[in-house]
Order: sequence, then structure tokens, then C-alpha cells
Amino acid sequence: MYAQILVPFDASMHAEKALAHAADLARVHNSRIILLHVIQEIPMFPLISHTSMSAGTGLPQPFTEHVRMVYEESQKYVTQMLKLKAMPYKQAGVNIETVVLIGNPVKKALEHAEKNNVDLIVVGSVGLSGFAKLQALGTVSRGIAERATCPVLVIH
Repeated sequence: MYAQILVPFDASMHAEKALAHAADLARVHNSRIILLHVIQEIPMFPLISHTSMSAGTGLPQPFTEHVRMVYEESQKYVTQMLKLKAMPYKQAGVNIETVVLIGNPVKKALEHAEKNNVDLIVVGSVGLSGFAKLQALGTVSRGIAERATCPVLVIH
């Protein structure tokens, strides 16, 4: 029934619960989990012409170069974090892969779901921002739930 399960993951408590629930479903349905983290893209248009000081050399560098380095370091960190999160599930026999993308979390998650023929998205109700404390859903979970073409399971 659910051959491919996408779990957008931001390391929040609700994302942890969503991953555990997806793993239970994967065991029952012999599914593959795609554990996805999307690094939020930094809007740079007004800052493109600015410079910043290089941490390595202390010399001025274009702000775009600084942002590129931040993305590279973020990708390394998040890739390692996802591998550590996936390890106990892999050891328990769950078929799980990790993916790191850069961009708008809702847009990238939905594009990845379409591209990989995902049958189910399991998402935490509120992410790390905690911005939605007075709402039922966070911005990302709401965006995914409203726009996904496959079923979405929201975990509280």
C-alpha cells in the first residue's frame, strides 16, 4: 500500500514522532522511507553587493561566497545528523535513505514526493520554529497537507 514514505524532518519533537510512526508503517508495509531535510534558502537579493570578512583569511569576500560556505557546512552537518537518525531504524531492518536539499521546505518536499512517486507523507504537526503554538499546524506541515497529491499523515 505504501511503497514510498516521505518524512520531512527538522529534528523537532514532532518530526521525531513522525519518523517513529513512519518506521512502524514501513515495517508493516515493507516500505522505503525517504528521510528529507530541506535547508531553508536565505533570501540574498538586497545583500548581493555586500561583502563580509572571511573566517579563514580575515579578508573581505562577497556575501554570496559566505552564503555558499554556510550552505556547504549546513549540508555536511545535516547529512551527518540524518545518518545518525536513520541508523537505529536501518539496524532494525527498516529501508531508509536520507536526502538533504536547499530551498523552500514545502516546495522541495512536494517536488521530491512527486519525483519519487511517494505514496504517503508523514509529517510532524509543528516544527522547530514553534511559530504555530496557537494553531493546529505549523507552516510547513500545513503547506504540505494542503498541496500534496498523495495522502499526508500529520503526527501531533
